[in-house]
Amino acid sequence: MKNKASEELLELEARGASFEEMSHILGGDSTRRVAIEGDLEVGLAYSGEAAGLTYDIPTVKELIDRIVTEAQVITRRLHELAE
Repeated sequence: MKNKASEELLELEARGASFEEMSHILGGDSTRRVAIEGDLEVGLAYSGEAAGLTYDIPTVKELIDRIVTEAQVITRRLHELAE
């Protein structure tokens, strides 16, 4: 996941930094802070491939409206098939 820590890690890697120089990002404390405390900027935050397929971040209202609209379309189609 792209965040401050991953950007810093890429910069360090590009200039040929040693593992020791990168360990504050790769180490257990930063991983714990990401996973347990939810501080997504201090370390690497892992996500699945689906994260790369995210193109918009709707509001909760927009998301609920989409779900309701899609459910209504599916319901209409199923009703038409039953006739």
